[in-house]
Amino acid sequence: MPSGLPFPLARRSVTHGARPPRALIACLSLAVSLLITAPLPGATEAPPRAPGVPAAEVSPTVNPSDRAFLESTAVAHDRGLAFSRLAADQSTHAQIRSLGQMLDAYHTQALATLTAYARARSVALPARTDRQTLEEWRRRDPAAFDEAYLEAVEENHKSLVNLCEEAVQSVDPDIAGFARDQLPTLHDHLSRLRDLRALRK
Repeated sequence: MPSGLPFPLARRSVTHGARPPRALIACLSLAVSLLITAPLPGATEAPPRAPGVPAAEVSPTVNPSDRAFLESTAVAHDRGLAFSRLAADQSTHAQIRSLGQMLDAYHTQALATLTAYARARSVALPARTDRQTLEEWRRRDPAAFDEAYLEAVEENHKSLVNLCEEAVQSVDPDIAGFARDQLPTLHDHLSRLRDLRALRK
């Protein structure tokens, strides 16, 4: 059809861009995913999580006062556990054997919690009560064992009370909460110990 122009209009051809190969798309996707998951410069890997401890509670650092609490409290609970097991086996009085069994369960649970908290914070707890000390207690005269045991347990509980009263001020919510929860139980045990010692006089 005439256009009135000295030359015909050329038709503009529409050229669609060629689709990139699938292999190139796959490589680009992999590169993007690696950039997203790569750690930031200077980032440190979190320590392994202890069994039963939520990830939010895992901390790579612990301040000196919290470290001292974990170490000292673990020693006290381990000592109480060792002595209470001796009492459950060696005491000649049913009330003291019963007390030893109750404290055995208490110290076992408390020590398990402390161990989990320490592991999550990369704190190495001290060694357990040495065998020589336990052998000395086993060789005690049965008549003198009960009173010595009650006195040792009372002093150990007083030490735990002092440790927990300081630790409730910790900025670590787990340590502060553990210490706070322990205090009523420790005071209850001390009351029972004093009543039991009064009955024996």
